[in-house]
Amino acid sequence: VMAAFKADLKSKGWDVTTIAATAGGDDGGDGGGGGATYTGTNGDAYGVFDGGGYDTKTFLDVCTWPTKPADPNCTRGDR
Repeated sequence: VMAAFKADLKSKGWDVTTIAATAGGDDGGDGGGGGATYTGTNGDAYGVFDGGGYDTKTFLDVCTWPTKPADPNCTRGDR
């Protein structure tokens, strides 16, 4: 999911950097997950993109600002 999201951001003019990435794996059927956190710029705009999934759930948290803030904290939503 996140690789496709990253490709879509790039196609829309975002310069994307991978901050962290984990691969999902087979953990004996317990729903092991994977995901990634990206930062990006598009002109002066700055974004943090965090997503992934586990079990049967997929999540994506997106925070964007008109310019990079001093503390670009993007809080994860309730899971």
